[in-house]
Amino acid sequence: ERAVIRLFYKDKGIRTVKEIDDFEPYFYAVPDDIDELENEIKNLNKILGTERLEMTDLNKKVAVLKLILNHPKDVPEVREQVANLESCIEVREADIPFTRRYVIDSGLVPMEDAEDANLNVCSFDIETYNPHGDCRSERDPVIMISYADSMGIEKVLTYKTETNKNLIENLNLDSEIFEFLNNEKEIIEKFIALIKERKIDVITSYNGDNFDFPYIKDRAEKYCIKVDIGIDGSEVRSERRGMNMGVKVKGRPHV
Repeated sequence: ERAVIRLFYKDKGIRTVKEIDDFEPYFYAVPDDIDELENEIKNLNKILGTERLEMTDLNKKVAVLKLILNHPKDVPEVREQVANLESCIEVREADIPFTRRYVIDSGLVPMEDAEDANLNVCSFDIETYNPHGDCRSERDPVIMISYADSMGIEKVLTYKTETNKNLIENLNLDSEIFEFLNNEKEIIEKFIALIKERKIDVITSYNGDNFDFPYIKDRAEKYCIKVDIGIDGSEVRSERRGMNMGVKVKGRPHV
């Protein structure tokens, strides 16, 4: 019932996860009468406490009330309740996401000194079967996944079929790069295993948000495979970002 922030970072080359469980969500209320506002707020639930502060607003000092809550999910409801109180002129900074608020207040700079952190970065791309002019994940399999990382590995994961095996054998391909597995299920499993085994910190792709990752997830579901490449074993998660989709991999930023 409390929000926990997890910081994913590398210290002397070792990946570390630090949990922050004592940072509380808050926002400000600008009062018409601070005594009256504080008195009215006592009747509201989900507010842990208040603090009187003097803030600067356009070079002018103003008295405000800082409202401290238990959980970020309570902010929208409490914000509306406070904004409707007679003694409240307006609320401020109630729209700042909880994790961003922590970054601002702590002074942390994400990716600061990343050049010195020896980050393991990988890139991947998929090719899909496309006999109809457009590929659909409910119908058409992934036939190839290419993979490379900053530690020097290059891989093409694919599989032989009755129609392509003679062609493949005649090409005399480099066995260090080309890995022929038995089927689509195995190349998806191998791709997931590579990211885990290589302890990748950052995943890069070209349009992986809208195509590659959603396609892999759909095909993986067909075989009951979990795309659980988050550092904590969590699965890849898709979310809508305006007109496009976005993919989140916990602890391994996807760019």
